Amino acid sequence: MHSAPPDGGPRLRVKNTFFTVDEPGASPKVRPARSLPISPRGGAWHSDDGLVVSEFEGSSPSRCFAAGAEGDATPDDSRDVCRLKTLSPVSRYEDLAHSASVPAQANLCQQPTSAHPASAPMPSTPAWTPAAPDCSSSPPWAVRGQVWELSQDPQGCREVQRAIEEATDGERAGIAEELHGHIGEAMRCPHANFVLQKLIQLAPPAASEPLARELGAEELVPAAKHKFGCRVVQRFIERLPPATARHLVDSLLDDFADLARHPFGNYVVQNILANGAEDQRARVVRSIVGDIRGLTRNEFGCTVVVAAVSKGRAGDRTAVARALLREKGLLVYAACARHGHLAASRVLEVLKGWELEEARALLVAALQALQA
Repeated sequence: MHSAPPDGGPRLRVKNTFFTVDEPGASPKVRPARSLPISPRGGAWHSDDGLVVSEFEGSSPSRCFAAGAEGDATPDDSRDVCRLKTLSPVSRYEDLAHSASVPAQANLCQQPTSAHPASAPMPSTPAWTPAAPDCSSSPPWAVRGQVWELSQDPQGCREVQRAIEEATDGERAGIAEELHGHIGEAMRCPHANFVLQKLIQLAPPAASEPLARELGAEELVPAAKHKFGCRVVQRFIERLPPATARHLVDSLLDDFADLARHPFGNYVVQNILANGAEDQRARVVRSIVGDIRGLTRNEFGCTVVVAAVSKGRAGDRTAVARALLREKGLLVYAACARHGHLAASRVLEVLKGWELEEARALLVAALQALQA
């Protein structure tokens, strides 16, 4: 069906369930013709490109789009072919300069005339919807042989992580083997560090052990201070076999003073307080008590003090709380600090008896400073 409006606007052709827009020469420079699929949605006819076809004249839309695949629909004495009167852009193709807007309450499809009985059904074709993206993950074997290359890529690292999630323990061990020789680099990579964390979390501890042994003491502490590497070190602490984890934690605690004051290393120390062996946690507490003033007055060291007085055994928390109370003016200083106020509130929860009364008296005496 060909239709050319008298005002020289776009000429429309309908073939099967597609209409074509022919732009006149005076239009802005756009593609000369467009063929767009159309389908019924909510009583109106829509193209799949977001255009609304409205104001049908003549026969019902079911007749208008019933033309065979052999050629364009042609009007004759026995069948009227509807003429598209209004074409309004809804979302895209705003460059159709001659299209008019559709009235908000317009009767989009007129009732059939006497030549076409009311029994003519409307098309029952369901509204077209775009195909859902293929979100299926690659099978574990699909990443074999290219684990390291994919791990360094923003999209590839996600594929490797999904493969790790779906893999068996044996397949995860095979993926771990491909990362040998790259652990230090992977820990510092903004993408590969997530692959390494996922592997450590899901693979058997025995499969992660060779990865940890690849790190020497000279690489371990710098990795613990790295913004990505500190995450991987924490996963090692949580998942390694006890003997290997002990060796790793002891190496870290040899550099406790620097780690506790570091913007990223402090998270590793807090993880040791939560997941380290009992004697290693006690070693951390002793180090905190011995340097309570220096740590509390440091922005990042103070977070370690808060963790020590909040977690762990009751005896360890009491030891840190008493250390804060003994240092002259330190409890009040902590109460006024960004992170230290959490430590001061925990002190009031941990201490008992006369020690609690003393802590309260110190804070009440400094009430004006606290309110400032």
